[in-house]
Amino acid sequence: MKETLHIYTRVSTAVQKEEGTSLVTQREHGKKKAKELGMKHKFWDEGDASSNYETFDNRPKMRQLMFAVNEGSVKHLFVLDNGGVELYLPVI
Repeated sequence: MKETLHIYTRVSTAVQKEEGTSLVTQREHGKKKAKELGMKHKFWDEGDASSNYETFDNRPKMRQLMFAVNEGSVKHLFVLDNGGVELYLPVI
């Protein structure tokens, strides 16, 4: 069975949904990385959620993803930051 690359997508504002590192751009980069690695993919799409908070109360997908990492069901994680830098993290 193929491993899964978990792809977390989020933008800070509604405008960013369409421009720059938009949700579509993040998804495309994640799918490409999954293909390069020979993995299937799963999206964790937060939509537009500001990071101006000290907690993740406004990010339910992030909380779910963190729980999945902690329980060991997520082994490979991908994030495209707002500068366009790809982050692939094998979870130990």
